[in-house]
Amino acid sequence: MILVPQRDSIIHRIMLFCEIKPHPRPRINKHTGSIYQPRETMQELLNELHIQYKTKKKPYLQHPFVLDAYINFDKPSRTKEKHPIAKKYGDEDNLRKSIMDALQLMEIIDDDKLCLGGMTYKAFGQENCAYLEFFSVKNDLTVYP
Repeated sequence: MILVPQRDSIIHRIMLFCEIKPHPRPRINKHTGSIYQPRETMQELLNELHIQYKTKKKPYLQHPFVLDAYINFDKPSRTKEKHPIAKKYGDEDNLRKSIMDALQLMEIIDDDKLCLGGMTYKAFGQENCAYLEFFSVKNDLTVYP
């Protein structure tokens, strides 16, 4: 028997009009030997969040939540692919990591460990964008299956 968190109600929504890039692997500084996490892939996402929350109050989630992310990529005119599965689009888990890190850096969420789960979908769309839905979590758990 598996127990899973149960969604309650939508507590926040965010529509992002930018390309979501996958979270990169850690790198090693050649001079010092220290390990660092590149952030340039998140810059467009951070800029978009900054623009959106310039005039409205950030939710700053400090309690457990579930996050569903719907990510669209602008479909190149010369591709025969029906889905964004090429390496440049990234794995769905690395796309989600970029989103979670940006939300934490922008102080929209307190800590990404508060996210109990959710779904991440990627598809070709009319433009590069992402729609995020945050759900509160019920106190009881669902038995699966």
